[in-house]
Amino acid sequence: MVTAGVLTGLIVLMFLGSGRSTMIVATSIPLSILCSILALSWAGQTINVMTLGGLALAVGILVDDATVMIENIDAHLTLGMELEPAIIAAANQIVIPTFVSTLCICIVWLPLFQLSGVSGYLFLPLAEAIIFAMIAPLSCRARWCRPWRRFCCAPRSRRIRRAANQRASSAGSKGGSNSASTSFANATKNC
Repeated sequence: MVTAGVLTGLIVLMFLGSGRSTMIVATSIPLSILCSILALSWAGQTINVMTLGGLALAVGILVDDATVMIENIDAHLTLGMELEPAIIAAANQIVIPTFVSTLCICIVWLPLFQLSGVSGYLFLPLAEAIIFAMIAPLSCRARWCRPWRRFCCAPRSRRIRRAANQRASSAGSKGGSNSASTSFANATKNC
């Protein structure tokens, strides 16, 4: 599990190109797994192959959600917004689709709770691990993610805003358009 987390962090670092953004993704994975393990313990489950398989399935979706959030924040910062309004606007745009997709994933695994016998014994821990791992970030996100993102995104937001302003001013001085979409396109080329 640790190896998978390290490899995921390296891949995210390679594609996002920011150590601070990678820290956000890399800390969201263990946090949700820890919350899921606590919930599994509360439900009377142990760590076994099926619960680890469920956690591994959920990690991919969690990384995807965190990456989409980071990229949406960067898009808002590139448009010239300040850091906190950019975080709030990005979160407001993504909260409903993320909640709906998480709810759909959890609903898909609910029929496994109806299984009995050996199949119920085998697949119930898998379903519980996936459901708990998917619900954990939604409950934790409201508590600590905004301050953590403010800490992690602050230096990058200044760099993105500076690049967008430089591109906008150079486009304006050349007689080009000074629209937000032009600034966004030019800033994303440099970042």
